[in-house]
Amino acid sequence: MSAFVTNLDLYCALKSGGAGFKNTINLYNILVERIGIELSSEDISIIKSFCHNFTSNISKRWSASSRTQKTFLNQNSHWLESEIVWPKCKNIDLNNVFNVSTDEDVSIIGTEEVDVYQSSSSIHKKLFKDLSDRQKKRRSLTLLDHSEEELVHALCAKLKLSNKTKLATIIKELFQNEEKCEIVDKLLFTNNTEKLCLPDDKTLALYTSCNLSKWQYRNLRFILASENIFVLPSYQKLLETKKLVILRKKI
Repeated sequence: MSAFVTNLDLYCALKSGGAGFKNTINLYNILVERIGIELSSEDISIIKSFCHNFTSNISKRWSASSRTQKTFLNQNSHWLESEIVWPKCKNIDLNNVFNVSTDEDVSIIGTEEVDVYQSSSSIHKKLFKDLSDRQKKRRSLTLLDHSEEELVHALCAKLKLSNKTKLATIIKELFQNEEKCEIVDKLLFTNNTEKLCLPDDKTLALYTSCNLSKWQYRNLRFILASENIFVLPSYQKLLETKKLVILRKKI
């Protein structure tokens, strides 16, 4: 069984159970089965009270929508998207029990439940950015059946439609060449005080190919450092590298 985060999750569980929305015992059994441990008499009473209130609430909403799923989903979209307000029990935290979803949970959602979620996707929903982290995770579960290639392709296509072609190109390039992520990681997340240093051999190649004078090299080094691009070795270090290269060639 999947995690119970929103009212929509409990609606799906009740509907797939086939016992109707007024059946308090049915909802209680569903919750107790998921809890999986022996409950104290106090907690049993608290959970039964919650089940009674929830089934009473949802059955009234169901009747008000002429007992039609499409009408019910449209009229109660905001309520269905809202997180479940679990009661506070004495010996168990229901939020920890029901807000956890595993990979197995995702794979065993029933056909009935999937149909309900697909039907609810056509109704007006809150913007993704306005959802809580748990709600974002729950809504994203329907995308996990797609391969990484499909998701990246869809994302890039969506970005291009939004005139974000450059971002789409970068994402596609990084996905196809994962080793380049290390470069991006250093550029974006390296502490500003830790500037990237150009290796000695590459610095020497740059110095030689451009035929730079001592003054030109020092100016280039200063400009690159001040722009926080990367750091060139000192001129003295450059000369030492040059000597080592010459010695290797003689050997």
